[in-house]
Amino acid sequence: MTCEYVRKTYGVPAEIGMRVRVDGVDGVIAEDLGHYIGVRPDAKPDVVLACHPTWHVEYLPAEDNR
Repeated sequence: MTCEYVRKTYGVPAEIGMRVRVDGVDGVIAEDLGHYIGVRPDAKPDVVLACHPTWHVEYLPAEDNR
């Protein structure tokens, strides 16, 4: 899955593997959770957080994506 629903519904550039900052915490989009994005925080790589795609989410520029 590729976060297509989230992109179309919320108008955000979400993609699996994209770097994001959620409420000040850096991480990567690891899963497509339907209405939510699954974010794996850098500090806790064994955790995936279900995050609303527009609530305190900053989609980082491509140069910040690893």
